[in-house]
Amino acid sequence: MNMAHWFKCQKGVSVLTVVLIMSILSIIGAVFVSFFTTGVEVLTGEVGSGRALFIADGAAEAAMGRLNASPASTNWLWSSGYLNKTIGGGTANVEVLQHDPYPSQTTASPYCIAITPQLLNTGANPARTILASVKWDPSVNPADLGVELYNADLVGLGTCATPGALPVASSVTSNNPETIRYRIPEPGSFPATVTYTVRVVGNAGGAHSLAVSYPDKPGFSTTNDARAVISAGKSGNARREIFVSFRRQPC
Repeated sequence: MNMAHWFKCQKGVSVLTVVLIMSILSIIGAVFVSFFTTGVEVLTGEVGSGRALFIADGAAEAAMGRLNASPASTNWLWSSGYLNKTIGGGTANVEVLQHDPYPSQTTASPYCIAITPQLLNTGANPARTILASVKWDPSVNPADLGVELYNADLVGLGTCATPGALPVASSVTSNNPETIRYRIPEPGSFPATVTYTVRVVGNAGGAHSLAVSYPDKPGFSTTNDARAVISAGKSGNARREIFVSFRRQPC
């Protein structure tokens, strides 16, 4: 073989080898960059979520502080809520609700409680949510309970046992507690008083507890000693929400 031809062939092989090695290194580099980018995204998401939770908690604390401030004749009756309240580099929305706890119920199944929320269009974030939760001690009441919400007064109509209509919301699963969350539709005019019934189903004759939060009813006063807030915090694209119920603290 001609030596010049041999060196020419070797040069071609070397170029191909270099190209192949460079391609492999590029692929490996791309994979590492992908892993690194994904890790940063996950970490950023966790940080944002934690910050959103901090913001939601801070807004809830601010709302509770205002509700418990003196004089109670004005502050405890505050129900305007917060909309886009700036806290810790993010924002929060807070909804203020009346809270009715019914502990240690032993009424025979089904069990109904009628509520009469009053809807207002004043304030930063007017209340529109109904939250109802039933829980029980399986060692005392082994039955599986559920909770339903009807947009009628089943108590006044005497139809708790047989409503004759479908609920607007329900949670009848194997969970404990069972919880429903319902957004009341906007009425055509204000103020508007609406009626709903929370219905516990299953073998509710055993011990259980029920808690209902909803917009203030007409005549809400300082004698109603329990409140609740739903606080939704936002940090960038992260969202976190907390629910807190509490009683009025003596000033």
